[in-house]
Amino acid sequence: MKQIFLQWNSKNAGLTVALRSILTLFIECNIVIDEILLLQNANFDDLQMMELDIFKKTNNKTFEKHRSKLEGGNKERIETVYKQCRELGEQNAKPKLTQKRLHIKSVTDYQSIYNAVREYLKELPKDIQLHINVSPGTPQMHTVWLMLNASGYLPTTTRIWSSQFDKERKIYPLNEVKFKPKTYLNEIFETVYLKKYPIIINPNDTISGKRQEAEANLELFASISNVPIMLIGERGVGKTTYVRELIRRKFYDNKPFHVLPCGIFSEELMRSELFGYEKGAFTGANERKEGLFHKFKNGGLLFLDEIHDLAKPLQRQLMQVLQSKEFFTIGGSTIEKTNFRLITATNLPFEELTQRLSLDFLDRIAQYIVEIPPIRESQDDIFRYWETTWSNISDTANLPKSKVLEQFLKTYPFYGNFRDMERLAHYIFAFSKLKTIDEAVDDAIKAVKKWKTTNFKTSTDGYFEKAKTYNIIVNQFNQDFAKWSVETYGSRKEAAKVIDKTEAWLSKAINGKSRS
Repeated sequence: MKQIFLQWNSKNAGLTVALRSILTLFIECNIVIDEILLLQNANFDDLQMMELDIFKKTNNKTFEKHRSKLEGGNKERIETVYKQCRELGEQNAKPKLTQKRLHIKSVTDYQSIYNAVREYLKELPKDIQLHINVSPGTPQMHTVWLMLNASGYLPTTTRIWSSQFDKERKIYPLNEVKFKPKTYLNEIFETVYLKKYPIIINPNDTISGKRQEAEANLELFASISNVPIMLIGERGVGKTTYVRELIRRKFYDNKPFHVLPCGIFSEELMRSELFGYEKGAFTGANERKEGLFHKFKNGGLLFLDEIHDLAKPLQRQLMQVLQSKEFFTIGGSTIEKTNFRLITATNLPFEELTQRLSLDFLDRIAQYIVEIPPIRESQDDIFRYWETTWSNISDTANLPKSKVLEQFLKTYPFYGNFRDMERLAHYIFAFSKLKTIDEAVDDAIKAVKKWKTTNFKTSTDGYFEKAKTYNIIVNQFNQDFAKWSVETYGSRKEAAKVIDKTEAWLSKAINGKSRS
């Protein structure tokens, strides 16, 4: 999905702020922006035209030509743009830049700003991930972004960012805006609605035992400096969210944070991403590039997701770096220093992980192990999870109220965990545009069941061992199949209908007593 970064191109906080923000998104969030959309209500002045020229060409000749004409703060601003463009180019993360002129009465006229931006949003493609920096521009422009967010005019997947200058620390942090405002009329409507219709889904504010224990252990282990932590859990249980929202924000907020999914890189590319390389180290290495290890000279957090996909040679090399805190850039001969906290994650069972990873390496990176339970094992929290998921899908639509939905949430196994729950919410949100909420819920449940993903293993591994008799093999398969059916369809009665068996057969199979 194309990543789009959108903001106002204000006179004193335009391109420089956009470039600083997308660099932060790349370095800290592993988000590569494909295109910058700069909204403007006036033509570029001379300084802005210089910035634009440097962005397009990004060479020393163009930079020096413009810098020689400036002094003071303007010269520093040009230098910043040039440095940012070069850094993005070195990371192969330099986006396309598009300017869009919006006609408004003035930069303080709420209504004209609101109308112009709302109309422009209709022009954007639907299949994009939109990132909006609400900070640049006048207070009225800032407010309009939040009004549009509250009104439901932004795509449901839009992420809102703020890049206000921190005067005390003298830095420009990029913080995601999680505030989801409601209008006064929305609150009145919700109050009237809840008086008329009883609450069926009542979110639970407490956390279930398993989840609470996992979170408490994760926070405890994270408080102990530099000891590697491994998170184990099914896909979609929130492993990455825990690292970003709990460990990073609480213990490494002012330190470098980098996420690297091991499964998307070849061994060679992964090595260059971690270690960096010298000019001429291999074909195509036309200039020196620093790796992630270079960014942790003074501490920080490195999160390696899908660690089970890391190649064996890289496992040995990473183990040496963890032990010595030293490394060589590819093609280099000088010892480099690094100092980072390693967090890893996998969706494989620990037993299978011992077959995929070198045991020496596994021992080194799994000093602490935290297992994040699937949401089907956290039934006490299921409605709280649903409320959070729904609020992330829609800022304005009321939480669906349906007994059918309540029963489905209680019984559906959600093998994709929060991803399955998000899929359900997206379907309900879409169908509710044209149908009643009951019809939308029914259609959404049908769609989720039709395209379900499961954990049921259909391979024959483990069944056909020499020591097993025919009856034992059949019993084992029937037992696995019966348990999966009941988990998938919510009850023995529903499972029996789908697989064309009786409830009595399911009971016998689950107890290991059925051979047909």
